[in-house]
Amino acid sequence: LPFAPPRDLEQALNRISVLPQSNRRKDEFAMQNPEILRVPGSELRLEPLTMPGVALGEENRLPPVHRLRNVQHSTASQLGEEDGLYLNFGSCPGVFPYPYQDNYTRELTDRTYQCVILENEFLRAEFLPELGGRLWSLRDKKRDKELLFRNPVFRVSNLANRNAWFSGGVEFNFGPVGHHPHTCETMHTALLKLDDGTPVLRMYHFERIRAAVYQMDFWLPAASEFLFVRVRLFNPNNRVIPAYWWSNIAVPSSPDRRVVVAADSAYSHGPKGVYRMDVPIREGADITYPENSPGTIDYFWNIPAERRKYLAYPDKEGHGLLQCSTNRLQGRKLFVWGQAPGGKNWQRFLSGAGCDGAYAEIQAGIAKTQYESLPMPPGTAWEWLEAYGAMDMEPAQVHESWHQAQEQVESMLDRRLPLERMEQILADTRAMARRPAEKQLLHGTPWGALENLRRERAGQTPFCPYLDFGPLEDAQSYWLYLLDNGRLPEGERELPPSYMAQPEWTALLERAAASSGQWDWELALHLGLIALSEDRLTEGRAHLLRSMELRRNPGALFGLSVYYDISGDAAAAADYALGAARMLPEDPSFAKAAAQRLLGAGQYKQLLTLLEERPWMLENNRIKMLKACALLKLGDPEGSEALLMENGGLDVPDVREGETSVTQLWLDIQTAKARLRGEALDPADLCPPPALDFRAYVPPKK
Repeated sequence: LPFAPPRDLEQALNRISVLPQSNRRKDEFAMQNPEILRVPGSELRLEPLTMPGVALGEENRLPPVHRLRNVQHSTASQLGEEDGLYLNFGSCPGVFPYPYQDNYTRELTDRTYQCVILENEFLRAEFLPELGGRLWSLRDKKRDKELLFRNPVFRVSNLANRNAWFSGGVEFNFGPVGHHPHTCETMHTALLKLDDGTPVLRMYHFERIRAAVYQMDFWLPAASEFLFVRVRLFNPNNRVIPAYWWSNIAVPSSPDRRVVVAADSAYSHGPKGVYRMDVPIREGADITYPENSPGTIDYFWNIPAERRKYLAYPDKEGHGLLQCSTNRLQGRKLFVWGQAPGGKNWQRFLSGAGCDGAYAEIQAGIAKTQYESLPMPPGTAWEWLEAYGAMDMEPAQVHESWHQAQEQVESMLDRRLPLERMEQILADTRAMARRPAEKQLLHGTPWGALENLRRERAGQTPFCPYLDFGPLEDAQSYWLYLLDNGRLPEGERELPPSYMAQPEWTALLERAAASSGQWDWELALHLGLIALSEDRLTEGRAHLLRSMELRRNPGALFGLSVYYDISGDAAAAADYALGAARMLPEDPSFAKAAAQRLLGAGQYKQLLTLLEERPWMLENNRIKMLKACALLKLGDPEGSEALLMENGGLDVPDVREGETSVTQLWLDIQTAKARLRGEALDPADLCPPPALDFRAYVPPKK
């Protein structure tokens, strides 16, 4: 990698390895030998996994400065001073600079994914490094039972920070609050060994919002009843960062399954904010049985510092998943979709192939709740060990008294895997965790490599030198040019190839403007979007207007649309979004954003005109729903209903978690039709078609 500034981009590209954004990573993986590492009693191998899946499509080209509606963001609290939670610390308004992943469909076709398998005599674990490093399956070989909810399909919807998310397996989340930015991306993936030769699977990434590294080393020793996961977070910055980690474990849902955890109280969120409650009984129901919760809800178990950190999930026979950790992973959670029609529909919506998708999530995190992140000091590494295995106990031990269940599980756990042993394993593998891999299987996006280049230029030590972040690609070479030349590369572009959010890169952009004494549209655009993403709205608007003065461009137009949307001027937001879409008439992301803004501004006829100009937009079911909304507002409930109920009901792929717009549209249509007939109709008496009902709570009928 070059460290002396080249004079132009051609020199830069000649001096480093730069690859286009393509299928390079998958091709690289496929060339490996199917059997990689094996020692007596434990092996690691690669196998293709074919299952029905959806195409993710191209990344969204809109500047990613939308505001997120994240169900974990909370502003109110009913807690006392003794709870000491970091509520709202680390909340992000969006996921800038990551592009959104929202151009997927609902169509399932057979697709092949690269799968890494760890196996011994007790367990078989499957990992999908191309899909965020998900632990997709953990099978108890002695009982021949799956311990996780293993979704038979890969089907996404709008539940993650970048939109696309899928249910099933164990998802390892680091970065901003919510489902992590790489959940539908390839992880850097490599192989190495423990000192005794046991195969180790390593997956890692550089997270751009926190500018920090997360690393997971997995191994399954011979004769071990537990799969081990050694997690390492590293903050290479000279500033405190908000750190967030949750291991989200999807498990099968049924009435006879119970969560056992070392807690007698829990945190949740209600109309007045975050509150604490006693467990296991709430409103007459034992909430440690997930299906006893009527609606969608989170329970964050309040585990005392001195108690063991574990989750047990026994079925009626006392068999199921057992997860435990060293003490840094202090939080535990239960998430349920609930028994309302919307909750059940959501689970079906995320699955298929004859599966109802019924699952619950038991989770483990570094904080008490997901309404918070923890302050992580500069130059600090946080490490812990997780273990996943099977439990097998007498039903009476885990399904009767709550305290008896806790005592029996903890006694069993202390016999099989004492905390002292886990702490020793963590210490014994510290050197391994900072050792280079022996074989690189896959590369994710190489933003970590670019950041190490920036650090070298600034006279700083590269972080995690034992991790290979891969060769730069087009999106990074754009910023390398700024680093080496003090200005952005020239060229005829409609939009920048990527965006940047770190304070150090913002300073480079500002220095470029100051040193040249001249602004260009792209420089002003970047500074405007950065300011918007940091809620410096007035400054952001000024930069975006300057960008427009220098050259009319769709990025600044859309950024101004976001500014006016935040400011409450829906008409101006729609005008700017429409202007951006007209500059890129074939771009589906800009067209969809314009349609949504027009509807939000009440410009229904303009929305229909836009769709007449671009009939191809109606290939997207979200756009069809927006048109149905416009028709209803214009007094045509019959036309609206015909569009909504097309093919038995619109299958809108990117329904957001918590969104009920499809359901509400159906209810509004029925109310409007009744009004035209001169009838009075109470929406509470209506039952929407199951496929359209996304309500987490349904008011009781009168």
